[in-house]
Amino acid sequence: MAFTSIPVIDIGGLRSQDLGDCKAVAAQLRQVCHEAGFFYITNHGVTDDFMAERKSIEALKEALGDQVMLYPYGGHLGNLWYPENK
Repeated sequence: MAFTSIPVIDIGGLRSQDLGDCKAVAAQLRQVCHEAGFFYITNHGVTDDFMAERKSIEALKEALGDQVMLYPYGGHLGNLWYPENK
């Protein structure tokens, strides 16, 4: 199947108490994965603030290169660790 645009899937139904909503989203995901192999998702619950923070940390990591490492800690987005022997 040829696509003229990237498929968009609303995954909000995955948080629903209704099993039918969850199954409908799962069916859409399965279909798009088989037919297109990639997609955009909406209603995922990731806030704009979180995304902005993530981009800031990634930009800092890119700017500092090997001088700093990013690792997950305690459910936070990440912490900076400066290797001592560089």
